[in-house]
Amino acid sequence: MRRAIGIMEMLQGTYEVQFHRRRSTSSRQTYVVKSHLPKEVFGSVSCLVTGSLNWHVIRGIMLSTGYLSDLNPWYHATLDVEVLEQARRVEQWLSKRVGKVYLLTKQSTNTIHLRSFETLYKFVDGLGAVKTREEIYAHHFMREKKISAQRLANCDNANLKRQVTKYEYHKKLFATGDLTKLTDVEFSILKLRAEHPEFSYGDIAEKLGVSKSKVARTLRKIEEKLSG
Repeated sequence: MRRAIGIMEMLQGTYEVQFHRRRSTSSRQTYVVKSHLPKEVFGSVSCLVTGSLNWHVIRGIMLSTGYLSDLNPWYHATLDVEVLEQARRVEQWLSKRVGKVYLLTKQSTNTIHLRSFETLYKFVDGLGAVKTREEIYAHHFMREKKISAQRLANCDNANLKRQVTKYEYHKKLFATGDLTKLTDVEFSILKLRAEHPEFSYGDIAEKLGVSKSKVARTLRKIEEKLSG
């Protein structure tokens, strides 16, 4: 709160401090610093006239018109700049320092959007919002971890389905195929495969004293012989 007020006073912009108490959490108290006229951030700072910006000005814009979304399910930040020329300057300045930003122009408002994790992380770091920066990083880390776990689970499920389908096929070949076409080794491998669904190719190989790759090759040959 002190930092926010200090920035507004440095930029010589008029502001007010609003107090809010959330009904759902009566113990939670929120103070909001609002600029009466967001354009004062630009009008009172001479650096825009010379074409150079700094993080102090960006903080002022963020405090006046900015918005940072909740971190669930995703996060983004926006800054509203009334004058299009000034909005383009802010867009260019941020693009060089934090990465890709997007300027969307409407009738009376020019909004700069920051969407990606890398961009927003660098942005709040530049603002000096250390706690928010760490929250964003932690959220991103947990989200990536969750996505990785989900991908692994999907992969495991897909592999399991393929294995079950393959086993059912081999079991059917053993029950209905012409087993006289098979050699002794081929018959032994198919018999173990059909009667012991819990056996992996490695288990079958160990039982018969052959390699795992030989079991796989032999089963493919069996499929060719009996599928016709």
